[in-house]
Amino acid sequence: MTPELVYRRAADIAAVRADSGATKPSLVAALAHARTLKAWVAAQEAGLITQLTAVDSFVESTIAGVSGESLNAAGKAKERAETLTDVPDIAAALERGVITAGHVDAITRGTKNVKPEQR
Repeated sequence: MTPELVYRRAADIAAVRADSGATKPSLVAALAHARTLKAWVAAQEAGLITQLTAVDSFVESTIAGVSGESLNAAGKAKERAETLTDVPDIAAALERGVITAGHVDAITRGTKNVKPEQR
């Protein structure tokens, strides 16, 4: 998704939120846009975590500090980033909003005890 499309979808959501007479179809479309934006943001976050891993020896601490979440949640975010690095097709699907971060987390859990060459 391009930054221009991200902006358009965010603007569409804001317009629907500002419309007290919004119709069900416009509300549903705005919800769908919100879902794809969340997926895009999750993909960007994972990419940033991957980059941060190259320059930070305790990336989980940095993630936790920035996000305000626990070290456990930061560890899961790092694992998600690793999964996306290992499986580029899944990363592309998340960035397009075809799947959610929850789907990636399920893949991460499902492959946790699988050798990398078998993934």
